Amino acid sequence: MSLAPLDTLPEDSRLWCFGASRALEDGALQSVVDSMSWFIEEWTAHRRDLRAGFDVLLGRFMVVAVDESVTGASGCSLDALMRQLRKHAGVQDTDVTVGDTLCYFPNEFYEMCHKEFPGVRK
Repeated sequence: MSLAPLDTLPEDSRLWCFGASRALEDGALQSVVDSMSWFIEEWTAHRRDLRAGFDVLLGRFMVVAVDESVTGASGCSLDALMRQLRKHAGVQDTDVTVGDTLCYFPNEFYEMCHKEFPGVRK
């Protein structure tokens, strides 16, 4: 079994954050969570289980982490993750942002950042 709660993974785990262009509706969100739970449970790199976890934050950010002290993620395993998101979790290519997703944070996160960085604009 390789699915682990994120808070049980080491702090130096490898982490990916995928931001959707919009918040997912409840039904779509549950579909993504169900699909990803199955996938992470079975996720491997070169036939070795990956100890990994994921969470969906604010309905639009998926955080995936792998404890690479057990088995490291490979290029093929990352391709499999992207295929899972696209084909089986129902996420459209155009709904995934890879890179800086800070522009999508809601106002409460903007307010927290703006206190320390007043030059930041919405």
